[in-house]
Amino acid sequence: MKKAQCAAFKLYDQVFQSLVPKGLNDKFLKVEESKSKEG
Repeated sequence: MKKAQCAAFKLYDQVFQSLVPKGLNDKFLKVEESKSKEG
């Protein structure tokens, strides 16, 4: 089950990156980073 989840997540990540423009993706990553730092 875990392996399937990981594969699905990787696939989603690839699709997400192909759909989202690089600049927007970078902004999203920065937001995620700031969230994890606070947490």
